[in-house]
Amino acid sequence: MTDHPHHDLVAAEVRSWYTDWTGRSPGPTGSTPDIGVRSHKAPFGYLRDGPGPAGRRLVLTVDDPASAREALRSAADYFGSEHFDVWVDDRDRASRLESTLGEAGFHAPDATVVLALVGPLRAGGGPADLRIREVTDDESLRLWGRLKLVGFADGEEPAPARWEEELAVRRAEWPISRYELASVGDSEPVAILAHYTASPDQMVFLLTTLVAFRHRGIAQAMLAHWARRAQAQGVRSLLINCDEHGRPADLYRRMGFTDPVYWHRRYQREGAGS
Repeated sequence: MTDHPHHDLVAAEVRSWYTDWTGRSPGPTGSTPDIGVRSHKAPFGYLRDGPGPAGRRLVLTVDDPASAREALRSAADYFGSEHFDVWVDDRDRASRLESTLGEAGFHAPDATVVLALVGPLRAGGGPADLRIREVTDDESLRLWGRLKLVGFADGEEPAPARWEEELAVRRAEWPISRYELASVGDSEPVAILAHYTASPDQMVFLLTTLVAFRHRGIAQAMLAHWARRAQAQGVRSLLINCDEHGRPADLYRRMGFTDPVYWHRRYQREGAGS
């Protein structure tokens, strides 16, 4: 497997997005006050607070179970709530702390990996009458938010409260993100994509297609559309995040996203929102 030419720089940049943003421009998910996200360095890692049900995050950088338990208590005091995510971005650390986090009620179904494109993007063109447009107003953002939720739920309509939660997060991240809708012919939009823009490394973090329109190359075409525009802007890397062992990860690797520049496991308490 070939690494990205700037693997170390990209890996450091991406990790900072999820922990403590100390770079020269606003990071997607690090300490970015303009979008309501703040990150606090602590002896046991990072405490990140932001909008939405998944906005509260403890990133652990300690290996000792006793230190991890103390970190959980400190995080609950910091957030004023027992409901927050725990992230571990080292595989060995995750193995060492798995039972400790499980005893505290935190579980993780899968890990997330950020993959960097190495070489050309191998993507199909999709339907000939595919149209891709940017979300530019709140009305189209509401449509985008609904499609995102329906797509990830394989057709199930979202509850109104869940839809509003999604919209609140997307509005908060709008200054550093681009949201896109795709339609086939005269159809209503059938697919969505979102990527971060405020960095030399652009990352697609949401991509889904409605069930009835899958297996027609629409998602690949949206990725190709994004890649052409980003490469014309002179970005350093093209990234995509996904569940490490999911079917989308296999597709992305076949398309050329082969360098894993960042990995993390996200733990949640039973019954916590996603």
